[in-house]
Amino acid sequence: MPSRILLALIVSSLAFGCASEPTCADACENLESCGKLQDGVSACRKACEEDPTVLEEDVRCFADSTCAEMRACFHSTSPAVCWEMCGHVYDHCGLSLRSRDGELDKEGCLALCRTEMPENEAQCVRRSACNRISECL
Repeated sequence: MPSRILLALIVSSLAFGCASEPTCADACENLESCGKLQDGVSACRKACEEDPTVLEEDVRCFADSTCAEMRACFHSTSPAVCWEMCGHVYDHCGLSLRSRDGELDKEGCLALCRTEMPENEAQCVRRSACNRISECL
């Protein structure tokens, strides 16, 4: 009987451990192990934790990818451009973007920009007058 309890505890602790979200520390350690960091793990972790443009799915991608898979984690549109574009749309213009799945909040805007929007399109939106944003999309 005690061995069943021990087995149940091990299984539940493993399941709980697998359910936790990857952290910036996990992502940076994986980047370091793949030789992708220039400034070290602590600088990477600090930048990751303090940068508002870092998305949860980016952290997950860098933490969970093998070195060979990691290339897919880098996106073509820079986080800074996306942050400025979404700030312009949501904060300055008081508008919102729509995707195939419906209206996006600001976090959804950042994710869409980073994964699906070409940088020239994001730059166009960022520089447009509020009433002319649709011309860029």
